[in-house]
Amino acid sequence: MSVLLLSGPITIGLTSERAQLFTADRLVLKILRRVTALTIGIIGIFIAIQFLFEGLPALTKFFAVIALLGNIYAFRREMKFVKLD
Repeated sequence: MSVLLLSGPITIGLTSERAQLFTADRLVLKILRRVTALTIGIIGIFIAIQFLFEGLPALTKFFAVIALLGNIYAFRREMKFVKLD
């Protein structure tokens, strides 16, 4: 459950403008940041989808939707930054 709750904020933090600008000139850090964000985000999305289709309480499904939306938002933000490179 903690991975579900923390995957969205961690991925959003890793794709923030501040983190992107910090790693813009450092290729190794940029790759590490993107791989970490991708790994945490994909794990969070898969766990959220599993929670959505299980017979769990509505509050747990609500958290799953929030995590899913947070990770999708972070990925879209990263893709916009990649297009600017």
